[in-house]
This record gives sequence, structure tokens and C-alpha cells, in this order.
Amino acid sequence: MKKAVSIALLVFLLLPFASCTAGPEETGADVTETVTQTETASGWTEPADTEDKGLSEDGKRYYFSAEGDDKNDGTTPQSAKKSLSVMDGVTLCPGDRVLLRRGDTWHERLVLRGRGDADGWIYIGAYGEGDEMPRISLDNGRDDIAVLCEDAENGLGYMWFDGISVGDTHLGIYLRANGVHDDGHIRITGCEFFNVNCPELMAEAMTSVGWLGEKKGGLSGNGGVYEYIWPTAINVGGRPALPLASVSVDGVCAPSTVLSCVEISDCRFDGCVIAVGANCYSYHYGTGANQFMEYTANWSMKNVVCRGTMTALNFDSCDFGYEGEGSEWGVFENIDYDDGMSSQSMAFGTTAALLSSCRDLYIKNSRFCGCRNGGSPDGCGFDLERDDHNITLDGCIIADNDGQGVLIMDTVMLDQVSGENVHTPSTDCTIKNCVFLGNMKNVYNENYCFDILVFNRENERITVSGCDFYCTEKTHGAAQVRINRRGSKQSPVGQIVRGVTVEDCTVRVYENREKLPSLEEITGDRG
Repeated sequence: MKKAVSIALLVFLLLPFASCTAGPEETGADVTETVTQTETASGWTEPADTEDKGLSEDGKRYYFSAEGDDKNDGTTPQSAKKSLSVMDGVTLCPGDRVLLRRGDTWHERLVLRGRGDADGWIYIGAYGEGDEMPRISLDNGRDDIAVLCEDAENGLGYMWFDGISVGDTHLGIYLRANGVHDDGHIRITGCEFFNVNCPELMAEAMTSVGWLGEKKGGLSGNGGVYEYIWPTAINVGGRPALPLASVSVDGVCAPSTVLSCVEISDCRFDGCVIAVGANCYSYHYGTGANQFMEYTANWSMKNVVCRGTMTALNFDSCDFGYEGEGSEWGVFENIDYDDGMSSQSMAFGTTAALLSSCRDLYIKNSRFCGCRNGGSPDGCGFDLERDDHNITLDGCIIADNDGQGVLIMDTVMLDQVSGENVHTPSTDCTIKNCVFLGNMKNVYNENYCFDILVFNRENERITVSGCDFYCTEKTHGAAQVRINRRGSKQSPVGQIVRGVTVEDCTVRVYENREKLPSLEEITGDRG
């Protein structure tokens, strides 16, 4: 009886949090008063770092503290609520802020629904004194999602995450779009992600992918079946209203963008299987007229650090939006991936960055170094898996990877319109002004012979220019296979295959790894 009374009281106290469209009579104006000034009634002033972000002063405030009380109304720091679960019944509106106290930790999922606008972003950030971020930490379980952002009745958009720490979870921030609304405008700045992993699933990943169709996440609808799979810190997923992969009718699987305009900056990832990804598993419809190329669109990223992380970027079906110099979208800058995950790997290959069915992306001044393969395939710095177009790597460092520097594939897939197996080549991709140093530390087999490995002859207009290659004649693994062979046919991409052009590159081959120059020496020489 006591438990029933407590639940009833909690429901009553949550009514003010329910919806931004409810009238005063429904919500009780005394506890849902819109905050229009920085200073609260108690004299507490929001930190200057929040004031300086250009946020709207309109909207509601939702304060949380690990020392709060769910009997409180949550509208001021002094009346903060404790349980993040109360947000599950709220629809956020333009200008609303969800604020977590600095230094506090929660062991529960935060569910967010709502849509802001260009003048009133929904803001999820920190309040209080000190520099320590508020933290959400779970148990790395199959169903663990630290922050779930769902498409609600008005869609999902104009939501800004700033200065929070998320980890010990299967998914960090999960942007779950369903394709019904025009979802978009997500900003993630100054956040930290740690130990985003699911050992139970990763142990299976080493042997099979039979668990792709198993439910996970405790989600509505299909409960996570096909929505996502890999442990990922920032993930775009969901299940758009499209048929399953078994259909083969012309046009029935037309591309559909479910979420666009994602900005990520000044974030750090430690011990994550994947840092940032868009890899919904309901869209593998083959290639050709019904290829699901545009699952998400328009991304920008800068100043991202990855340490002890398996993969920094894992995108399947994305139009990043690069339109040339000055483009607002499609530019990734200062992605610093180094010291990859050594405790786990994928049975079918690891890579520091992977793009599949993607286009229009310019990556500059970035590092893809130290990817490990655990004795399995790849372990490469960058992987153009299939059907990638207009992708550029400019001024990047690709070094110290177990496998090759760049892998360019051309997977044969079933075109479900024609019913034929077809190639999925990449086109108009450029690698320029990059440094390749000491890759292929532990190659999987003798096919891993060159810093830029092109596994087929169907790719078109692949250009390698102005790059410097520093390598040894032999590498470890696969019976000490020879790499980057000396002689008249020496080339960083091996025998020049159809569709690949190499211009103005230098190749320096050293007797062994101990004689390789340091990265500091090389970058110093290049300025």
C-alpha cells in the first residue's frame, strides 16, 4: 500500500513536466512558470559559460541533482529533482534546458523527446560550481542506452548537448529517428564518452553476427532489432518506414533521409568500440536504384580526440554535404585518433575509420594512427568499404596501424531491383598531402602489401597526390610478407590498377622498423 501511494504521488509531481502544449489549468502555473531571466527567484544566477552560448532565455528549466528530491518541482537548483527518469514523460519545447549538476553521477537512462527551433535550441548541459562534468554511467549491458533521444509527435531537432560525460554503456547518445518527421539539427559539444562497450555482444562479434536480429535496448516498436548493433558513443539509428530487405520491387526501397545537420566539436572518446556512427541495420537493400544512400545527411566535425577506441568514424549511408571550399557541411577537421583498442577486435576486420555508401566529405588535418586488429583482418587507418564518392583526405597522418594505411574496397552485392550481383565501386576520391609512416605492423595475410591497398579494378578516379610514404621492406605477421617492394615498380599502391592515379609522391623504404624516422622528425620537415 505504501508503494502504491508513493507511485501516485510521483505521478502527481510529474504532471508539470508533461508537455509544452498543456495550458496553465492543466499543469499548474505556480510550478511551471516560464523562466525569462537569467537570475532565479532565489537570487542564483546561471553560470557565465551558459550565458555566453547565445541560448534563448525563454523556455522551462529542468534541474537535476544526485542529492535532489523527486518531490521537488525541479525548476531551480535549490528545488532540483533527483531521478532522470522523470524526463520520460516530457515533451521539450524551444528554449527548454535540462541541467545536471556538475560532479554528480546518475546510473539510469535519460530519455529526451522534443523539438526546438533555430532561435530556441533545447539545451542539455551542466550547472553548478567547479569544472567536473555531470556523468551518466550504466553497466555496459545489452540494453544500456545512456541518453535516448526519440522522434516524438513534433519530431526531433534543435537539441544541443554540452559538457556532459557519458559511459559504461552500450550506446552513449542515441539519436533514434523514424523518418516520419524532418528530424535534424543536433549539436554535441565539449562532451566526454568513456567505456562505451558491451563485452557480451563483442565476444559474439568475434565469431558470428547471428545476433544482429536480437532485441536490444528495451525500445518500443521492434525493440532495437536492426536499429543498431555496435557499441557506439554517438549513434544515429532508428527504423524508417521501409520494407524489410527481402523485397525486390523496383523503387520500393527509395532512399530516405531521417536525420540531418549534426555538429560535433571538442569531444573526447576513451575506450569506446565506436566513437561516432550512423549504422542503422534496417537498410541493407543492396545497391542500384534502391540503394539507401542518404540515411543521414549534413555533418560537420572538429577537434575530436579518440584514445583506446576501436573506430573513430563508422558511417553507412550518409551524404555529408560537402559542396566545395566554404561549405557549411561535410568538413571534418582535427580528428585525432591514436592508440586504438587492443583488448577487442572484429572477426571480419577493424579500422580507425570506415565509410560505406557515403559521399561528399572533406577530412583535413587529422590523424588515424595505431589501429589494432587482434590478429584478425585489416587494422587499417581508413577504409572506403563500398560505394563512396567525392571523399577527400587532405593533410592527414596515417601511421602505426597494424594493417594498411588506406583500404579501398569494391564489394559485390545483390541489386534487389535487377536481381543481379553487381560491383559497388568508389569514385572521385582523393588522398593528398598525407603522411604514411610505419603501417602494417601486424598484417593479416600476404594481401596486405601496400600502404594504400586497392582490392579490385572497378573503382574510378582515385587520386593519390603529394603524399610521403615511410615504410619497411618487411612487416610482422603473415610469414613476414614483403611490402612496398624496392625496385623499378615500387609504388605506395602496388601495381597501378585501373582507375587509380599516383602523382608527386615520395616513397622511402627502410631496412627495418627501428630505422624508421619518428613522426616528429617527419612533420617537422614538412612544416
